[in-house]
Amino acid sequence: LNPALEHTARHNFQNLRDAAQLYDFAIETLKKDLVSTRDNLSQIDLPGLFRTPAPATVLFEILRPAGFHSDQIEQILKAAGHPGKRFFSADHELLIDREVIMVRPRKESTETAFFIQKNQTEIALNDQILRLTPGQKPPANFPKNNQIAWLDEAKIRFPLLVRNWRAGDWFCPLGMGGKRKKIQDFLSDLKVSRFEKERVFVLESEGEICWVIGLRADDRFKVSGETQSALRLEIG
Repeated sequence: LNPALEHTARHNFQNLRDAAQLYDFAIETLKKDLVSTRDNLSQIDLPGLFRTPAPATVLFEILRPAGFHSDQIEQILKAAGHPGKRFFSADHELLIDREVIMVRPRKESTETAFFIQKNQTEIALNDQILRLTPGQKPPANFPKNNQIAWLDEAKIRFPLLVRNWRAGDWFCPLGMGGKRKKIQDFLSDLKVSRFEKERVFVLESEGEICWVIGLRADDRFKVSGETQSALRLEIG
């Protein structure tokens, strides 16, 4: 074998290996910048993706481990700007939202429903904990924190029911003067994505929704100047 050719081949191989390592490094760096993951839900920053030199290549490398193939990438990019479009791989589903692409494992749709008894103070709800503290004196000022709800204990009856919200559900959102609103419309007003809607639960007392958990309490159960004792609820 010609020594010069052998040297050239070795040099070219080294260049190719270095290029592959640089490619992998660039992709991993971009993934860290563009992708955030929490509770099995990954979100890809769409504006950031389109600022990269090769959005299709970057997106393919991000989605490849989730089973999406190259033919789908062009369709997904074309769907950007059309919230609500969904795509599927063998074991994952993808949702186009306003500023992000959401990806999560596919799973069977399951209903969650269970009762809370009066003596219970802590309940697991998916990956969060719902804490109940009865017999509280209402604070003079209520902090703006949707993860916490204060309910007048005289207006609720145990056991309380926690369940998924359903089409047709309505409540009277706190701050709307007692007006009724369908939960579907309430979530749409908040621009809650389809994936996130599936994780919304309600708290019921005797068939009436008293809290859209983590989002808004119901005006009918609010604490007032006449409240003697309040139930403090917190999800987190």
